[in-house]
Amino acid sequence: MAAVAITLKIQVERIHVLEYGLLGWICAWAADGSGWWPARWPLIIGIAFLIGLVDESIQAILPNRVGDIGDVLLNGISSGLGILLYLFKVREDKHAHYTHRAT
Repeated sequence: MAAVAITLKIQVERIHVLEYGLLGWICAWAADGSGWWPARWPLIIGIAFLIGLVDESIQAILPNRVGDIGDVLLNGISSGLGILLYLFKVREDKHAHYTHRAT
């Protein structure tokens, strides 16, 4: 995620990548801990995307802010990256830990 954030030219967009990546990670962690994973992963992705949509919608109605559909997409992609990072890192680590303990 940091590599994606660095390539963006606008500083605020860099922060959004990290914020929404963390949001995706937290959503995946919450779903994993509740037993919702992987059966309800589309719901988790949808929740993370919806939060970004609400954020940009609020910005669109504020007089000193601008809501942008590109930001909604960036927020959604960033959330998805956070979810994928959780899947590849944490779940793999858990699997390796339990496999090692079983042998």
